[in-house]
Amino acid sequence: MHLRLRIDGTLHPQQGPGLSMHQGIVQRLKVMANLDLTQSRRPQDGKFRFSHNGQQVDVRLSIIPTVCGENVVMRLLTSAASIRGFTELGLPPGLRTQLEGLLDMPHGMILVTGPTGSGKTTTLYTGLKRLNIPGRNIMTIEDPVEIRMPLIRQVQTNSEIGMTFAGALRSILRQDPDVVFVGEIRDEETARIAVQAALTGHLVLSSLHTNDAAGAIARLREFGCPAFAINGALLGIVAQRLVRKVCTDCAKPAKPDPVLLARFGLTDGQGQWASGAGCARCHSQGLRGRMGVYELLKLTGSMQGLVDRGVTTRELARAATEAGMQPMHIDGLNKARLG
Repeated sequence: MHLRLRIDGTLHPQQGPGLSMHQGIVQRLKVMANLDLTQSRRPQDGKFRFSHNGQQVDVRLSIIPTVCGENVVMRLLTSAASIRGFTELGLPPGLRTQLEGLLDMPHGMILVTGPTGSGKTTTLYTGLKRLNIPGRNIMTIEDPVEIRMPLIRQVQTNSEIGMTFAGALRSILRQDPDVVFVGEIRDEETARIAVQAALTGHLVLSSLHTNDAAGAIARLREFGCPAFAINGALLGIVAQRLVRKVCTDCAKPAKPDPVLLARFGLTDGQGQWASGAGCARCHSQGLRGRMGVYELLKLTGSMQGLVDRGVTTRELARAATEAGMQPMHIDGLNKARLG
């Protein structure tokens, strides 16, 4: 969950030399996150924790200077107790079964892709929770550690002392891990070491920023990973987005725009469409909560042949769909038809 708070740090002409209320809020947040109070001209990132109704809440803080003052974005981090299962995330049954099958593999790489804020980390942590049993050595590299989980050895990167994803991953492989979670593959070195780890008997989970599942393969190519290594290491790619849900307290039957239905080859009778009328629970928006829409590309023998041939991302996506992959927009459409 994100809370975006724009802080205008400029002084009002009649205000005088003291701190404005907004500046005071920024300074207080910096104190809570142990940031530099004297620095207002460069970005700063931090983290703090507070108690609410007897529960601990972790908050990630990002501050960046603008022409009007400092802009603050806070992210409320999910606790380990709230990580449930793939069903609660909204994965369709068929995709869930396939993903659980991939997680049961002894080695290989599973990638989750999508834009920032699309729920990739939550999906990966759900997979880690399923794998987290006594006797299995699970190690993570994160920037920062967002969710603290028992029995898992979690490492936080620190660029100031040279503790990068690649450097930490290289060291973790000497710790005899069974499962390695890399928060994000950001550069060529991290990509190559992660692929190498998957080829040498480790189960590797990580994320990438791509628009769809097929785009992850092109991204790995850009990072210098050869086709034979991608085929040998990669098990599957999950691509996802988060969409808003109709408020269940004010939901009512709805008739979608016929033009929109025609675009998907549907009619009014094909589905139990719903929309929110607006109520106090959803602040009169008609929408409350979010859920994921997903697609899963498995690297079958036919897909590996296409990777070897170096076909385009569009051709890969078309072949995967013909082989049975359900695209994200179809998953979203199916959920909309269910109201």
